Amino acid sequence: MTDAEWLASLKVGDEVAYDTGSISKHWIITRIVKITPTGQIRTDAGHLFKNGTYKRDWNYYFLKPVTDTIRDAVTRREIIGLLKRFDFSKLLTPDLEKVSRIIDDARHTQRHEAMSNGCTIKQCLELGKDECRECVDAARKEGEHGNTSIGDIK
Repeated sequence: MTDAEWLASLKVGDEVAYDTGSISKHWIITRIVKITPTGQIRTDAGHLFKNGTYKRDWNYYFLKPVTDTIRDAVTRREIIGLLKRFDFSKLLTPDLEKVSRIIDDARHTQRHEAMSNGCTIKQCLELGKDECRECVDAARKEGEHGNTSIGDIK
């Protein structure tokens, strides 16, 4: 389906997306509230798109179908914003421990992704927690660090 066919198929109530085009490059998901007889599309954000394009100052915004990738980008941006503003000092210790475990698991995943992209075991271990048995075993198998302890590898 071409862009023109997709635009012609849109109806009031459909979700659409546009990239702000700013340095941060984030997506906005909005709903269509009106389609004029000439095909102009008004969104709930108040923008009027002509032929799928909205111009503001020197910026152009283009309507796109909402995809899983766009939804994921919007969700990630919202969650990261929430976490940046959250006051973790108000959490009880058991809740902080849960958050810490989630972060440790994410660091572990980052280490293994880094290793699959050609990083050395030492670089991998520098990314996070140094209790990963897989990393220690892999370091010893590689012979990169001999029979050193995990503390020596770092």
